[in-house]
Amino acid sequence: MCRAGNGHSMEKAARQGVGAMGRAYLCPVCKANRREFELVYKLAQEIVKDPDSGATLFCSDELTALLKEDGRPDLDVKCRQCGYVGAEAAFHRAALRDQKAL
Repeated sequence: MCRAGNGHSMEKAARQGVGAMGRAYLCPVCKANRREFELVYKLAQEIVKDPDSGATLFCSDELTALLKEDGRPDLDVKCRQCGYVGAEAAFHRAALRDQKAL
């Protein structure tokens, strides 16, 4: 069984993601939530499997945060009211569209 590493990469990703918190969000599905969200960081862990048996031959102890091309963490947002999970940009675009409609 693979175990997670020490979490240093995750802590670094969380610090880099702070910029996303300065952006307005609106759930693009329920359109009612502007306040309560969860940031979902994407992590990668290297593994090697036996192609015949499917047994895990190697499992890295390190978790690495997946980053976008611009170096920011690749993250999703979860609406805490309806449970929808989607790209952070979709939540931000929904908030911008709603502001323009006012």
